[in-house]
Amino acid sequence: MSKEEQLQPGTTVQLSDGSTALVLAPADLHAYTVRVRYVDAPFAVEQVGVERDCPIDDVTSWYSSEDLKHTEGRLA
Repeated sequence: MSKEEQLQPGTTVQLSDGSTALVLAPADLHAYTVRVRYVDAPFAVEQVGVERDCPIDDVTSWYSSEDLKHTEGRLA
């Protein structure tokens, strides 16, 4: 499964800056971005709750369940 196929609404992802985010909309392949909402940002607490278009290349892995202790698959 390609990176873009993994980035579906409801998927929780890990970002390259150490943040955890929830995917809100399918990946925009023209802009190569995905809409996310930050749920944890250890190095920028003010980002929690913020929604933005994130470059797909910033997504490093995803969580397959509600267990946020274990990610699966390196997407980069």
